[in-house]
Amino acid sequence: MIIISVCDLSERQENYAKIRGKWFKRANCFPLSQYDVAIKECQSNLESNTNILCVVVKDASEISLWFEMQEIPEFEAKPEQFNLKKEDSGISNVAPKRKYRGNIY
Repeated sequence: MIIISVCDLSERQENYAKIRGKWFKRANCFPLSQYDVAIKECQSNLESNTNILCVVVKDASEISLWFEMQEIPEFEAKPEQFNLKKEDSGISNVAPKRKYRGNIY
């Protein structure tokens, strides 16, 4: 079992996050006062299913359990994530300009 801080999550999107190079899905959340309950639930999940890793993530106000995913999740790309306007989110059909470097033989 791994216990980490919420700032250690990378590439977080919705209820998914990348932790140490693997994708995890957020499951149960507990208030900080139920820290022992969260640890026991994570341990029982690890004992019952040895193929899936459970990570405990501590935040300022809660503790959440994250379970390893066997497949990489697919996310819908949103134009606002990239500071683009909706009309700019399509693929341009204009070829990029290339420099002329002479004839190739």
